[in-house]
Amino acid sequence: MTRIPFSRTTLKFMLGKSSSTLPSILIVSSFDIEFLARKCLQSNKISCIVVNAKEDRSWGKVSSEAFQDKIVTLKKSFDPSLFGAEELYKKLIEMGKALPPYPLLFKTKEHLVRGCQSDLYLNASLKEGKLFFDALSESLISAGLAAFLISVYNGEPPETLLQHSPTFLEELGISTSLSPGRSNGLSSIHLRMKQEALKQFLFINQRK
Repeated sequence: MTRIPFSRTTLKFMLGKSSSTLPSILIVSSFDIEFLARKCLQSNKISCIVVNAKEDRSWGKVSSEAFQDKIVTLKKSFDPSLFGAEELYKKLIEMGKALPPYPLLFKTKEHLVRGCQSDLYLNASLKEGKLFFDALSESLISAGLAAFLISVYNGEPPETLLQHSPTFLEELGISTSLSPGRSNGLSSIHLRMKQEALKQFLFINQRK
């Protein structure tokens, strides 16, 4: 399997031999995964799809009131007018400590998130059409960054994660408050969550 260069993105997606097999993302180099999800629904054959990120973003976006409420709550908790960088790190550490126990069954190489400064494991599961994430890292900052995103996207359908980027990060000044390495790690966690959302999104629609 080789890389397929495209103008802004390199996306390659392949299903397993069986149509019931969960797909695995081989190469993803941008956050424009929603294009792939849309194309997969429009295509009868989904063995390999490459999507240009310059295409129109016209498909409808849907979000629940609960999703919006979680963002509002998060903005209140991380109000940039009230917290400096030191306070931000303290709150992230608190969130990392509060993560529920991680299933040791999923503490495998396949569950490691690439791009994080410290090893971070992420597992996604689908329950009644909604995504739930577990995360584990010995670094409380890395664990806190995962918990930050999980607090918003947990319990949401895959479409929500695919269609709604975490613009609240910019509004709260989170990325600019983090070191470059931590900021890249946060982006990597979000990208991995979108990969998992896309897998489940396609799995759901294949069964319809």
